[in-house]
Amino acid sequence: MELAAIYGHIDVFELKQIKLDPTHKRASDILRCCCFRDNSKLLKILLEKGFNPKQMENKGSSLIQSIISSMDREYNPYTYRKEKKDIDTWSAREKIKMIHMLVRYGAKWLPKDDRDINYIRRSLLKMKDDYVMEFVWIMSEYQTCTRASIEMLLKTPKIRSLVSQHAGRLNELMAAFNS
Repeated sequence: MELAAIYGHIDVFELKQIKLDPTHKRASDILRCCCFRDNSKLLKILLEKGFNPKQMENKGSSLIQSIISSMDREYNPYTYRKEKKDIDTWSAREKIKMIHMLVRYGAKWLPKDDRDINYIRRSLLKMKDDYVMEFVWIMSEYQTCTRASIEMLLKTPKIRSLVSQHAGRLNELMAAFNS
């Protein structure tokens, strides 16, 4: 099942003969594998079948970390160069959709230390400003991390500059956090 998830064989998961056990000890591995894909359909199928990110040892935080960090690895198919900033692709939109699905099903973003936050910040700085705002909105809407984590994420001048045109909305989102 992990190989089917890694290679995006959604058809395997849709077979009626396949009985998935979301409580199996390797269920989190299957969930993790589908988060490396550029398509959210398989993640949706697994979540609807009872796979639960909040039952993972880190409550799904590592899934969110890996999805965000993979959003900035986009290549321009016309120039064959890695995009360096203002990335906005179909793949990145699918990945932000995956984060939304995960937190809707109970995943939390629980950075262990400043390095986790810095890693996410570096990835988000390569994205269009809308991705930062969407990430903050998701975290605020579902109360899936602490206000302190978001404040730490947004504390550098570079990221503040990136979202400066959204200052009013950002303040609203920050006020919605339960501290």
